[in-house]
Amino acid sequence: MSSVLRARVQGGKLIVEDRVDLPEGAQVHLRIVENQDELDDEDRALLHREIDLSRAEAASGATVSAQEALATLRPARRE
Repeated sequence: MSSVLRARVQGGKLIVEDRVDLPEGAQVHLRIVENQDELDDEDRALLHREIDLSRAEAASGATVSAQEALATLRPARRE
């Protein structure tokens, strides 16, 4: 079983904020993850705007197939 849970530190202990469906006394392994990327707030906002734009384009049908995209990339890669 693999899950991502939110937790906070309180009194030097990790307090899981999400409900878990585990038997009492079950042991789990934790991995502390620092910042997962190097984006600042401005870059993160730009990323989310671009994602929203891409979703809107896809919803309107303004997309190309994976085959078409790869076909345009292959010649450029050979140069």
